[in-house]
Amino acid sequence: MPTSKQTPIKQLEQDDIEMDDARSITPIQDQDQDEIEVDAPPNEPTPFIPLKWKCNICGGNFGRIQERNRHIESHLPHSILCSFQDCTWTGRRQWDFKEHWNRKHLENGHAPREVTNEIYDPKDFVMSIVGGTPVDELARSAFAKVQESLERLGKPDVGANVLGRNKDLRKWIRMPSTRSN
Repeated sequence: MPTSKQTPIKQLEQDDIEMDDARSITPIQDQDQDEIEVDAPPNEPTPFIPLKWKCNICGGNFGRIQERNRHIESHLPHSILCSFQDCTWTGRRQWDFKEHWNRKHLENGHAPREVTNEIYDPKDFVMSIVGGTPVDELARSAFAKVQESLERLGKPDVGANVLGRNKDLRKWIRMPSTRSN
């Protein structure tokens, strides 16, 4: 019989599982859950085990894999830009872009859709970093993609902005000087 905290479906799943003295640990992580659940008999509190996800570049620890992956993007060039004609804003998060648009370009209507302001998709680069590929190598490769995209979009002058304030990126990627000698 389901308890007040269990849905009938959850109770059916538990009834289908033969319980023995050994309890299995089953990772269950959705986007809103920072821990894994341990299978436990009905009406018994479920213990939680916190997850730790480590950045293999700077050693930072994160409670969720999504947080770690989003953080790893900070070791790469910015992946989005403002598509407004003379604007040089770049960043990593759509939320930040929408705030920028509302502050600077609201008179031009709603912010453009995501597909129009993505310079490159950082997800493959993040997975390669997690897999052990040196970040400086991947940062240079991502920057090459950025330069290609900016050229195609008619915004080659935005290139230096995609490095943001990341000092390591500035070491790994040598920007050509714009000053005359």
